[in-house]
Amino acid sequence: MAKRNVKWAEDPDDAPHSLGGNVTTESKGRWLGGVLIVAVTFAAAYYLPLHRTHSRLVTEYGALAERATAVEKELATARAEAAAATEKAASLARSRKTEDTQKQKHEKLIDAVYSDVDGKLGADSGLSARKKDDGVVVRLDGASLKAVRDHVEVAAPAAKALCAVAADVTSDLRVTVTSSGAGKGSKSPWESSSDRAAAVARVLADKCGLVSDRLSTAARVGGDGSVEIRVESNDR
Repeated sequence: MAKRNVKWAEDPDDAPHSLGGNVTTESKGRWLGGVLIVAVTFAAAYYLPLHRTHSRLVTEYGALAERATAVEKELATARAEAAAATEKAASLARSRKTEDTQKQKHEKLIDAVYSDVDGKLGADSGLSARKKDDGVVVRLDGASLKAVRDHVEVAAPAAKALCAVAADVTSDLRVTVTSSGAGKGSKSPWESSSDRAAAVARVLADKCGLVSDRLSTAARVGGDGSVEIRVESNDR
């Protein structure tokens, strides 16, 4: 068998490949292509999902931050409303306490007036006293009032008893004189009733020294002709 003369190319790339030979340009391209495919596959399989997850988490975090800010504002408003409600409740409690104190003071004052007045009124005075509607009502019998010409006069025993009542009317109290009854003579029921109330008021102011600023009169039509002197607190 004849031997062939083999001539090796001078360019290594043109030489045949052997297991231990150099990598050719085509092999390098295939290797780089493989690396690129692996990189793209990695990006598609891992990076893109991670990027989407990261973006979603950033969006959710932003939404949570906005919600947290809104909740904080709501809490601040709730705290302010709670503080206002607490202050209002405290104010109401103070008002009730003040009202209770004033009521107790009023009750003690009226009790003292009633006790004193009732003890001063004699059987012949024509006056009687009772407590009514947070006040003291002194009733003057119509028989203690006498018509003299064009005016009405109060009998002496009754006038003396009225001064005993006036003595208990302090600056914290006021007096309302209310008369009732029918007309007499040519006068109408209103005129007759007003005359009786005015007669009692004159005695309280002129003879008993009751300050006129704490004294008022009223008239009613009908009744038995008696006069009621109501003593009550200025706060009422």
